[in-house]
Amino acid sequence: MPGVLAEIRRAGVEHVVLLSSRSVVGGDRSNAIVSMWMVSEAAVQSSGVPWTILQPSGFMSNALRWCHINSVERSRACRIPLGGWAGFLRNSWIVAALALLIVSGIVWIGFLLRYQARLVRLSTAAVESGAQLCGEFFQVLYKWYVGGTLATILPVLSQLLMVLKPRLC
Repeated sequence: MPGVLAEIRRAGVEHVVLLSSRSVVGGDRSNAIVSMWMVSEAAVQSSGVPWTILQPSGFMSNALRWCHINSVERSRACRIPLGGWAGFLRNSWIVAALALLIVSGIVWIGFLLRYQARLVRLSTAAVESGAQLCGEFFQVLYKWYVGGTLATILPVLSQLLMVLKPRLC
């Protein structure tokens, strides 16, 4: 890390942002991961380049929604407890967003890969026999197209829900 920071300083970077871990606060240096984050944070802090260290403790959370910007500027820290699983499950929009991601994965794995393999088999058979593509090919292609569109839109909706919902509350 010090070598990277030396290059950053030499390149004239004006501000460094390190995505660290909440486990650093009161962390156990005998844990290799925690120790790595602690060493990285110390290197950034002593680099001579203005810095910001983020120590997230929540999945896809909008920390700016939790903290008043003045408190972050004064203490350079924003530590808000999430309330464990009960707090997580109380926020039904998080559960809905994760469900959209899961459904998207199910569509990809359960349907699209199967349809794609069938499309390859049907097109290969048509090429090898010199025949035109059969009607079954176009039926499978349509299902693959609709499923692919759905599987592409669902994660986008999930991300929009995760980003916009905290701002709308």
